[in-house]
Amino acid sequence: MARMRNGITSALSGKVGGLVTCNWKGIPYVRSRPAKVNHPNTEKQLAHRMRFSLITKFLSLFREYLAYTYAPYAIEKTAFNVAVSENMKSALGGEYPDIHIDYNGFKLSKGDLPIEENVVVSRDGDNIKFSWEMCEDLLGVNKYDRVVTLIYNADNADIRFDTDMGRRKDCEAIVPLPDNYSNYKFHCYMLFVTQEFILGKVSAKSISDSIYCGIVE
Repeated sequence: MARMRNGITSALSGKVGGLVTCNWKGIPYVRSRPAKVNHPNTEKQLAHRMRFSLITKFLSLFREYLAYTYAPYAIEKTAFNVAVSENMKSALGGEYPDIHIDYNGFKLSKGDLPIEENVVVSRDGDNIKFSWEMCEDLLGVNKYDRVVTLIYNADNADIRFDTDMGRRKDCEAIVPLPDNYSNYKFHCYMLFVTQEFILGKVSAKSISDSIYCGIVE
């Protein structure tokens, strides 16, 4: 309830419906009442908060790359938000409170372009080698599709992201590593994009899902 301190011509003081009348340095004004926010700490809600916090923190490491790989879906929302939604479903393992990142389920990209199966990754001296057998029977395959690779060092959160590491028909991609990386292990990912995607004509048909290729030590 609001009161008129000095008759009908005075300023209101108090609450009227969803509004609150206030006075600041002699100037009356009206603002909305703050909404009641309930934060029940049920196990389900605590688990959701932990999952959301964990995945957003992890994906923040890849934010600039996700802006590239999720570009086709950045419509009325950011590419990062789309990536969070996708990876909430796939890149988390375990049960509350022991929830962890599932590197095998991490979706670096999303798209309709075919990805090759049976990709093998290995250490080749100071390089990491991706290899695959091209399946020409896959609908939508073009031998000139470009290879994109990501190598993630979980020990120090270092990332190597390369957008044009050869063509699908090459059946291999070689990624050089710095000299001081000999004692680390790496999570390796690969995807394909079309030439049009590289030129900025992005669409779901011009990028593939990413594939987790495994760990290289």
